[in-house]
Amino acid sequence: MAGFEARKGQMLDASLVQKPKTRKPAEPKDGEPALTRQQAAHRDGEANWTRKHDRSYFGYKNHINADVGHGFIRDYAVTPAATHDSQALPELLDISQRHQPLYADSAYRSAATAARCKDHRLIHRVMHKAQRN
Repeated sequence: MAGFEARKGQMLDASLVQKPKTRKPAEPKDGEPALTRQQAAHRDGEANWTRKHDRSYFGYKNHINADVGHGFIRDYAVTPAATHDSQALPELLDISQRHQPLYADSAYRSAATAARCKDHRLIHRVMHKAQRN
């Protein structure tokens, strides 16, 4: 893309993608056939459950790394829903953005994230966790 430079920093976030629920059938009793190939083809073995704000979700998480200046998506990863946001950080982090800020919500805050930013000369701008009261 002519004229655009993604050099204003990076922001990381994740969003849930719900998938229709598939009920696992009860264990087949002796003499009953297991799932047919067609039935097995309609099951998604990688999607899983997670909870957010006291609600259960079944599906995946989309993790993105976007440019702060233009909003372009630099990189993305798709994981099962139960994967913690911070687990996708090593895959998404653009270490070529030296001396630029890394913005992310509090799910990414950890000593490991701060150390990784320091090692790669990124400006750590990850939000603090909210305090009760």
